[in-house]
Amino acid sequence: MRRLGMSTLWSSLLVLAWLLVHLATDRCWFYINGIHYVSTIAPVLFTWLLVFFVLTKWHRVVLVVITVLIVGLSPIDWNTVSAAASGAASTLRKTADKLEQYRTHSPTETYPSTIAFDIATLTQRFYHFEYVPISSGNSSAINAFLLKARPFRYDCGLTYSFIVGPNGKIHFTRENRDATEDDPILN
Repeated sequence: MRRLGMSTLWSSLLVLAWLLVHLATDRCWFYINGIHYVSTIAPVLFTWLLVFFVLTKWHRVVLVVITVLIVGLSPIDWNTVSAAASGAASTLRKTADKLEQYRTHSPTETYPSTIAFDIATLTQRFYHFEYVPISSGNSSAINAFLLKARPFRYDCGLTYSFIVGPNGKIHFTRENRDATEDDPILN
């Protein structure tokens, strides 16, 4: 029973140390990974450590080998930032397509005054989206638009801002500003 108590104590301390090291050394770690990741990984890490400390020497070796194999062969997407940027560009592309369909089926061949973005949860955590309807001349008819996606925090590796207009071409910049139609085109 004493061994289980000590194992629990050491497991708790190591998980706490793991969490504090991440929070102290990388101010973006929690922001990028989110509460779901931490609340999922911490109990798994605690349980693994508890089992590790309770086992004998040779059983520990087997546990480590099995763990390395499972983690090494698991298809886990570790690139959250790239996935968010890709999702932002995809959201803009899909929304521009929806707007073109709306205009094509509109009796006045205009764009709507507002639009709802269909944004994946991961992308929504990291990007702000904006629809800018554009009227030309004295007419109130909306005959053009701009769709913008900009990261909430550039300091956490999210460095791509996007913009797309009625031509459907997505432009991007890695500068801390809104993208413009003068920026390079995303292929």
